[in-house]
Amino acid sequence: MDAVTQRNAAMVEQATAAARTLADHADQLAGQVGRFILPRDAGRAGPGRTAGVVVHGDFRSDRAA
Repeated sequence: MDAVTQRNAAMVEQATAAARTLADHADQLAGQVGRFILPRDAGRAGPGRTAGVVVHGDFRSDRAA
């Protein structure tokens, strides 16, 4: 019984770490997406038309090329 409890505790710790990592990635993604501003009618662009996008800030990837 003690071994099962220890395995469950280890799985909970792993799940907690994974959830924190996912939350961090979601925050980073929200920061990147937040740099884009779409015009109010962007959803009504229709076929063959493109909506203008304005990018604010320095949009460089943090990853090495």
